[in-house]
Amino acid sequence: MDHNSPTDSWNISVNSYHLNTYIFFFSFHIFQTLLQLMKETFFKHDDKDALRSCVKAINNCTTRSQGKLHGFAQNELKELEVELISKLDIALKEVADYNVESILVNMKRLYKLQFPRAVPVETLYANIIVVVKKFQNIDDEVVGFLLLNMYLDVYWCLNQIMHDNDVFEASLSSLTLKRNTMFDELGHFLQFHLKLKEWEFLEASGVGIMDPV
Repeated sequence: MDHNSPTDSWNISVNSYHLNTYIFFFSFHIFQTLLQLMKETFFKHDDKDALRSCVKAINNCTTRSQGKLHGFAQNELKELEVELISKLDIALKEVADYNVESILVNMKRLYKLQFPRAVPVETLYANIIVVVKKFQNIDDEVVGFLLLNMYLDVYWCLNQIMHDNDVFEASLSSLTLKRNTMFDELGHFLQFHLKLKEWEFLEASGVGIMDPV
C-alpha cells in the first residue's frame, strides 16, 4: 500500500490551493466582464425585452453572488444607477429645447430598473414634476413613463414604510406629498385628453370648435 510522504501531502495541498485560487480569479474575471457587458447593453438599447433581460441578469448577480463577487456586483449596480440618474437629470433640465428623446429612452430604462427594486430618485423628482406640467407640448409616451416612474417611487416609499419598525412623520409627509402630486398631474393629463377628444368630436361633427385647454 502506497503512502504519501509529508512532502508529497504538502505539495498536493499547495497545488490544490493554487488551482482553487486560479479558478476563483478566472471566475471573477468572467463575472466582471459579463457585468460590464450587461451595463453597456443596458445603455445601448431601449427595447423593453433587452432592458428587462439586462435588469434581471444584473439583479441576479447582486442577489445570488457571495463575497467579492457580491461586493463587485453591488458596486456595478450602484454605478449604473448613478449614471442613469445623471443622464436623466441632464435630459430633464434640457426639456425646454424640446429634445425629449433622451428623456423617453432613459425613463424607459429607469422604469425597468425601478420595477423590481427601489431606486433613489429623490434628486429627479422636482424636475420630473416640472416636465409633467408641460405635458401639452410633450409626446404622450414621455408623459406616460414620467407618471409610471412617479408611481413606482410612491410604491417603494410605501413599501419601505410598511416594513420599517420605526415610521417617522417626515417619511409619511413626503409620501403623502408625492402621492397627491402624482394624482394631481395624472388628473390634469386625463382631463386635458378628455377635453381634446370632445373638441375633436365636435369639430368632426361640425357642431362647433371648443378650446381643449
